[in-house]
Amino acid sequence: MPIKARILTAPDQIKILLPACRQLAEQSGCVLPFQSLEQPLLWWQHFNSTDGDEFGRKRGRNFFGTRSWFEKIYLVVVEMDDKLVAYAPFVGSCVSVRSQKEPVRLLNFCADSVLFFYHDLTVDPTIREAAVATMLASLTEIIQKENRILFLGHIPEKSENLSCLRKVLLDGLPAGMKGGMAKIQSRGGIYPWTIPDLKKSLKQIADNGHAQPLVKNRIVDLLTTLNRLNSSLIMFPGTRQKLENTLHDILETHAGELGDDAERTLGDAIAAQDIKYPYLELPESIDTFSRSLSASNRYYFKRYMRKLHEAGGSIEKILPQGLTEQDIDDYLQLHLSRWGNESVAVNESTKSFHVELAQKLAQRGHLQMFFAKLGDKRVAAHACIDIGDRREYYFSGRLLDASNLPIGKLLCYQTIIDAIETGMAFYDFGYGGDEYKSVFTNTAQTLRCLLLSPEDYAYDVNELLPKYEQITFEMPG
Repeated sequence: MPIKARILTAPDQIKILLPACRQLAEQSGCVLPFQSLEQPLLWWQHFNSTDGDEFGRKRGRNFFGTRSWFEKIYLVVVEMDDKLVAYAPFVGSCVSVRSQKEPVRLLNFCADSVLFFYHDLTVDPTIREAAVATMLASLTEIIQKENRILFLGHIPEKSENLSCLRKVLLDGLPAGMKGGMAKIQSRGGIYPWTIPDLKKSLKQIADNGHAQPLVKNRIVDLLTTLNRLNSSLIMFPGTRQKLENTLHDILETHAGELGDDAERTLGDAIAAQDIKYPYLELPESIDTFSRSLSASNRYYFKRYMRKLHEAGGSIEKILPQGLTEQDIDDYLQLHLSRWGNESVAVNESTKSFHVELAQKLAQRGHLQMFFAKLGDKRVAAHACIDIGDRREYYFSGRLLDASNLPIGKLLCYQTIIDAIETGMAFYDFGYGGDEYKSVFTNTAQTLRCLLLSPEDYAYDVNELLPKYEQITFEMPG
């Protein structure tokens, strides 16, 4: 049975394969929104750089390097006896990085792990190993011919394709190639995301009556400086470097004075950390789910759901076939009301994408929209993507001055209850480590990526993702 790969680069040709790709995804039990080819094609349509404009201007946010352009789309398909057995969409990218005059050239999944939390290959499980190896061989040919780096990013650690990709690495890379498998972590050092743990550790030392006056004064001065700076200022390289130098000097100059526990706590506070994506394996009954919560949380939700109803509030569910333009607009406005300019997903540049995405997901029966209401007024929104037996918490929002009720948490709770009632088996909380998610689950997954490039291609892997994320190799090739 011959197995071979084909590469399509014309959007019109790719669209012809949409029905076959959709059928393969459904038959293979693929449940990630990215694995529905229609969704990454929509992303390409809105944010590509074929007109010469850079991605950051169109997206309102850049993810690769200092600037990036996505110039070419590829659909790599694997067929056996003329039957589709695997596919994945990629883009050809040019990425400016600080240390090199010439842009780095990538072949990557869509560069947006915020609009698509997870990326993966779509593969027929009955021929997984051969299909993945054939696709990777085809991708290797592309990067050799076009002098690119292959970056397969943001693959869930539970993906069954990872073992096949690892096997290819273990069997040996093609001649003239280098690469490996890596974890995607939050970047270590003094950054906005490490500041809360760092300040907590510094405060514990400052409050410790056994600390020597000199080191205590230096700790208090550093804590005062951190309290004075906002996230934007901390992101300036010069500011961060000065803060890190101060911290390291304290640790070196006063080694032994702080105590092993304090030094270890400070080190842990600024260390790179696995980025965790929480999820919940849903039980068959609501009672079982309720018993999984702590007694205090069971009381909490019962009490505040009662208070919501006493205040004239209710939970509204919009089925996909009933979704209107007004529902989509309300959802996006509530998201912006909560997050404003801090939203990593929704802004004026992306609004049209979100409207069209919601419409397409609803047409396929995949979008479930929930609103919390006080009287007739919608005060919170929660959008979920249902594919197969998996529900993904996509984005949410709320009015900040709606009431003293924990509207957002109550609405999230209700979407879990609804998922159980509708027979879902898996609830994925998606992007963002919001603390309230730990109320519902203590399980989470991490992400992996694979990088391959010609041996003579010199680049700094962590300049590709220069902000929040850091790539830490586990399996050098």
